[in-house]
Amino acid sequence: MNDSVFHIPIMKGNAAFNMAFDFMLLDELSDKSWIRHYGWERESYTYGYSQKFSEVLLEVENEEGDLCRRPTGGGVVCHVNDWTYSLMISAKAIAYKIPSKDLYNRIHLLIARTFESFNLKTELKPCETEKIEKKSGASVCFRSPVPFDVILSSSKLKVAGAAIKRNRKGILLQGSISKDILNEGDWKLFEERFFKTMADDLGLELTESPLLDVSNPSFDGIVARFLSDAWNRKIA
Repeated sequence: MNDSVFHIPIMKGNAAFNMAFDFMLLDELSDKSWIRHYGWERESYTYGYSQKFSEVLLEVENEEGDLCRRPTGGGVVCHVNDWTYSLMISAKAIAYKIPSKDLYNRIHLLIARTFESFNLKTELKPCETEKIEKKSGASVCFRSPVPFDVILSSSKLKVAGAAIKRNRKGILLQGSISKDILNEGDWKLFEERFFKTMADDLGLELTESPLLDVSNPSFDGIVARFLSDAWNRKIA
């Protein structure tokens, strides 16, 4: 029998709420696996756990909106016109044994396969054969594709990336996809196809979940953490 992955209905939140919700899935609800697509109440920017806050500020200094550190890695992501999702695999699930690099590759192959069902040609960015010189400053997700990111076959522009955090409780993958590449009315069907394909590939049974109740002091405390300077300026 397959392990279940519970599909949470879409909700919108500010940056701290969205990051806190994903973290809650990994930290407090890791007895199950979860998947969700979510939106943003206003213009938002998130950045990888290990990025320097001072360098991130240089990238977004002329922008307005929320700014929040993610629990996962990666570069700065502008959440103005992206389709955002997260996958939390419980350590109790067989899929937890998949190495992080392989999981990243597999999820992006599934995104490319789903795009193909819309007659959109994409591929994964290949591994570089030459040593790439590291640039100074904060990396910006859609400006700096890395191996196994999803890119358009025609222009080689990046259209999907993700970041992963793994601990003893589970794996959290947070992903972002450019919404420019499909018609607005196609994204609901994309979600249905992508999530079903992902669950099947990972040996998980997709199960609909009600909205989770977050009206409790425990979740309020997680949100407060993601709003705090101690979290967001951790690496100044």
